[in-house]
Amino acid sequence: RLDWASAGLMLHYERLLWGASPSGVVDPGATHEGWGDPLRANVRKTALALNKAIKGFAQAELRERREGQQHMGPRSPPRIPQPLTESDGGSRPDPPPAT
Repeated sequence: RLDWASAGLMLHYERLLWGASPSGVVDPGATHEGWGDPLRANVRKTALALNKAIKGFAQAELRERREGQQHMGPRSPPRIPQPLTESDGGSRPDPPPAT
């Protein structure tokens, strides 16, 4: 849900840069050079809101991942089997016969 909200904000920001009307219609003669001044007060305010929304989205996604990992419980590293030694109760193989 948050990704749709952030995508919508990005779309509105781009439309604002292009000088779109309140209904979202961009002038057919608009060019890349006419994008508008990104330092205008309303564009700057929108950029700050967009930045805040994207940060919130990233933090929420990270929080969800952490919570999902916590529900799985602590993970122990995989155990690598070791050969048995005498101290572990294992027996040594008989030495080869002497010739």
